Amino acid sequence: MVLKLLLFLLIYGFFTSCTEKKENVTGPVTSIDTIAYCLGMDMGIYLKNTQISMDGDTLNFDLIFRGLKDAMVGDPLFNDDYKFELLRHYFSEILPEKALLSSENFLDSVVNENPDIVISKDGLLYRIDESGNDTRPVSDSDFVTLMYEIKRKDGSVVESTYEYGGIPVDVSLESLLPGWREGLKLIGEGGAITLWLCPDLAFGREGNEKVGVNQALIIRTELIYVNSPVKK
Repeated sequence: MVLKLLLFLLIYGFFTSCTEKKENVTGPVTSIDTIAYCLGMDMGIYLKNTQISMDGDTLNFDLIFRGLKDAMVGDPLFNDDYKFELLRHYFSEILPEKALLSSENFLDSVVNENPDIVISKDGLLYRIDESGNDTRPVSDSDFVTLMYEIKRKDGSVVESTYEYGGIPVDVSLESLLPGWREGLKLIGEGGAITLWLCPDLAFGREGNEKVGVNQALIIRTELIYVNSPVKK
């Protein structure tokens, strides 16, 4: 993440210095303008995802732009070594610990507010909404047909089959998050379950482009079909 952020700053600084300022431009005018706009879109998406991953910390865009300008004129506040250390310390040490504590507090509140939730020996929080029939997945090599919605602990949606026309997806259990795999084995075809995953049962300390480091997740999933099932 640190390298991506630095790359963004370098690219943005370059195009800021090379692009002539246009007043009252509502859209791309030339082919180069179109490329510039597309690059801006990519940078905006990256910054948005970075912001989401920062577990409530807010980026100060005035200081981002100041850093760009200072670097372009050769008068930054920090030298490169100190800058790298600041970024490394935040993204590798401060943020993971902060996010882990936040996730733990969130899961504690979920348990306290929902007495019907069950906690597995691996720390998975779950509630069986519909048990389904006796046909269920038992092996990580099983393929299943699912509907699902994944949310962050603030309730924002990460991914949902319901947002794409309500079309089920076919996946192997081994391709899913550990907590998701564990939860699906608790229900049969036609069943539905709500899962609250601690970071270790989700994306852990690494996170990904959509989910930050050490983030708890909420997954509601419906098990529609099991391929190569075992009857219980």
